[in-house]
Amino acid sequence: MQTNSLKLKNLAQPLRIALVGDTVSPSIYDLLSVVGKEGIIQRIEKLLNQITGGN
Repeated sequence: MQTNSLKLKNLAQPLRIALVGDTVSPSIYDLLSVVGKEGIIQRIEKLLNQITGGN
């Protein structure tokens, strides 16, 4: 996140929505440790596909 000057506070809600589909959830760090890297990537890709109309 530092290479893009992004901060967690700017990513927390979009990331939370991508991971659990809601704005209310356990901490982002807890979600990341439970879902795992591959699961996170899949969920973000799924959300991006839904937003952009991709498959």
